[in-house]
Amino acid sequence: MRRAARLPGHALRIAAEHPGACPRTGFDTDTAAAILTRLDARSSRSSTGSDSKSDDEDPEADAAEVARLHRIAPTLMRRLPMTKARALGAHLSDEELTSVEGLAYDSDVARLQANAPLTNPLLDDILTRLSEHPDFTGAVQHSFSLLVTQTLLFLKSRADLTRTSLLGPTKDGEPPFDYRRKPEGKQRTANEGDVQRDFHQWLLAGPLNGVVQVEITDVGMGRADVMVRFGALRYLTEMKQDSDDSSRTHIENKYLTQEAEYTNAGAPFGQLIVLDLTPKSTAGGTLRIDELTWVASHRPTGAPTERLVLAGIVTGNRITPSAYSR
Repeated sequence: MRRAARLPGHALRIAAEHPGACPRTGFDTDTAAAILTRLDARSSRSSTGSDSKSDDEDPEADAAEVARLHRIAPTLMRRLPMTKARALGAHLSDEELTSVEGLAYDSDVARLQANAPLTNPLLDDILTRLSEHPDFTGAVQHSFSLLVTQTLLFLKSRADLTRTSLLGPTKDGEPPFDYRRKPEGKQRTANEGDVQRDFHQWLLAGPLNGVVQVEITDVGMGRADVMVRFGALRYLTEMKQDSDDSSRTHIENKYLTQEAEYTNAGAPFGQLIVLDLTPKSTAGGTLRIDELTWVASHRPTGAPTERLVLAGIVTGNRITPSAYSR
């Protein structure tokens, strides 16, 4: 915990002293130096006890500061305890806080860069498409990019068909239940609830664990399967299953309008994950993650603003790779 709490300042110091090592282009070393000066001063005051919280702190001002942090630095809010984030934000201007958020965000997505020759270009393409939307800016850009990154990592993981990546309960000698595989023995048929639980658990185990909820009711007069909140911003991920057709055209025609409706009261961005339960055979094969993930667009009749939805398919009813050689 202590190491994580020091991370933003530590990363900022490295970036300021070695700007060539900073992945963010156009890094402002002067701003970084100014921020470090404030951080060091803050640390000095804390060590002498001269910066303790007053008993008559204004609760409205405190709430406004928390809202400001959620708006400008959502990544930082997840990386630091609330008290430390508030203390840091109180001594930084909006511009300086944005610089620190940029470093925190770069650090957060770095794990995707380690070994992902397939997902890295796909993520770049997705973010490029999203960037074409005029509302994909500021806090929306930061926060939705974080969710998209985690969703892409989830889809990548679930496309890798291994017993160890996803195991269910076993009993009576039955094989482990894996909702992606063709049912074996007395196993039941998988459904969208399996994907919902799996995706929810994935987010809970990652950097979005503090902002994810499941089965939120009364949203757009319906139910959204997974919701992620960044302060006032919220993004919904709808889960569906389909045993008839897994083509992009079919998926968009059948499900896109419903998911887009959930964006009517917020940012025009959402997600749709579909469990493909169409029959699989040894004559076919399965598609790759870059063939199963795309940004879909929907514009309601008469609306001037398009809604963008990240659509992804989890392939179900899968047979083992060795079966294709028989």
